[in-house]
Amino acid sequence: MAVVDKDLGFDRIRIQMGKIDGAFVDVGYFEESVYSDGTQIAEVAAANTFGTDDGRIPERPFMQNTLDNNERKYLKIVRDSRDEVFLGRSDVRKGMVKLGEEIRDDMVKEITDLREPPNADITEERKGSTNPLIDTGQMRDNVKFKVRK
Repeated sequence: MAVVDKDLGFDRIRIQMGKIDGAFVDVGYFEESVYSDGTQIAEVAAANTFGTDDGRIPERPFMQNTLDNNERKYLKIVRDSRDEVFLGRSDVRKGMVKLGEEIRDDMVKEITDLREPPNADITEERKGSTNPLIDTGQMRDNVKFKVRK
């Protein structure tokens, strides 16, 4: 009697699980995101995140707030995605896309909701808004994500 090696899906799972190692999601601002005057949106986001040396822009760490406030949710997405890959119901890329979408959406919400520290009175007058991170809306609208391996 001959022995038959029948693959029941383990090879596909092994390949997918191997793809997890080194899979990343970058969330934020990329080179192509610029204001109409050519200023990189990432530069403005960094100034708002860390504040400026001259103190004109105070620290408003919206990126770190996003990660700190949602860490458990993101870990659950990663665990659930890993399990779906192991069970053969999904692949690594789909899990990374789900994670990227979730972080992006949470960052947009943080930009929209953040109120402290407030704008200076003169800034509020110029902008006509009390939201410290929204002027034209481009910084909020250009939060993107990319999946990479």
